[in-house]
Amino acid sequence: FFFFAVPSLHPPSPPRSPPRSAPPRLGVGRLRVSRISMREALETLVLNPASALTAAVAYGLMLRSGATFGSLLNPWGLSLPLWVAGYLAVRMALLGFVDGFVWALAPRLPALPSRVGPKPVFQHKINATDVAYLVVNSTVEYVFALQISHLLWFAPLVVRAPTSLSLLNGPLAFWRAPLDCRKTRWSANRLGPAREGAFAGVESRPLFRRRRMLLVVDDMLYAPLHRAMHLQAVYRWVHKHHHRNTFPARGYIDAANEHPVEQIAALCLHWVAVHVVAHTAGLHVAAVLAHFGVKALGACFNHTGYDVQLRFCGIEYSVRAHETHHRKPNTNFAQYVMFWDKLMGTYKEYESGVKASAAAAATPANLSKPDAARLPAWADPAVEAREGRVTERPQPRAG
Repeated sequence: FFFFAVPSLHPPSPPRSPPRSAPPRLGVGRLRVSRISMREALETLVLNPASALTAAVAYGLMLRSGATFGSLLNPWGLSLPLWVAGYLAVRMALLGFVDGFVWALAPRLPALPSRVGPKPVFQHKINATDVAYLVVNSTVEYVFALQISHLLWFAPLVVRAPTSLSLLNGPLAFWRAPLDCRKTRWSANRLGPAREGAFAGVESRPLFRRRRMLLVVDDMLYAPLHRAMHLQAVYRWVHKHHHRNTFPARGYIDAANEHPVEQIAALCLHWVAVHVVAHTAGLHVAAVLAHFGVKALGACFNHTGYDVQLRFCGIEYSVRAHETHHRKPNTNFAQYVMFWDKLMGTYKEYESGVKASAAAAATPANLSKPDAARLPAWADPAVEAREGRVTERPQPRAG
């Protein structure tokens, strides 16, 4: 659990006038472990129809393909010590590359407007259920890393030759000249991945097109799945846990704090996106590696309180959009290509949620309480108003 031991890198905020809340903080604070949260972890992981369905689908696919459970978890045939060492190496790499980059850059970034109001926003405290989900999901991520690396090493559909990597189809080709962006803007915004029309002018720039296609195809698959997870019949079993935090601020910990079924489903879509782009446009291994690196960074930043916005060549990335989703769960299901939300009619512009008169009304007596208008939907406002803390609404007893 070494990633829980990393403290926040932010020093205490100096006094401000008018009083304002501290900037977003990375880290988990104190870990709450109770019998209730441990029982909840067991029940939601095991006694869960979504978990049972996922296990049944995985078993059926293994029977159909002739694969074994061992080959699913360990496609490289590593010994147990090497497998465990690989797990630790992947965790350290993610901690250094993803979280390390965020922690290094975050103090230089402005906070989201919703995080600098006169009152603090609600933060869900990490408990035993969260720890269980994070540990399981870290294992799922590692197994996926083994599977995708095995695919990239052996599959004929992925180009691996170093001699085929150039300035145009390498990592430096993420951002093309404005002329290329103008050529591709219409096709990306209206049609998604394409090989004709406006894209015909950039066929000789393979990684730019393929890297862009990976993001477009990935979000094209992910946005509808994400929306489906908000259906009433599914939400309570899978996605509700991730939305316990209306204002995520802990980076990777809040990003990966989701039900393992959701983690498996999202990684399966990554797998499908790689195959779709590889079969339709061809794919270099460098594009895949860069894609997953950018996706990891984007997911981490999406669950901080920092105002990161990137728009280039039809790709729209904004932490504001994802925070809007956490605050208004039926909006902004995509991650990078918000065109898919505009197509589904679920796109919503960002609003800070801080009233203009809030700063003037701020007093030392109420600054320590979360703003009732910005509490999570499941919170009990009566308890917050009476005791100054946030707790879940009491659930009606069955029968």
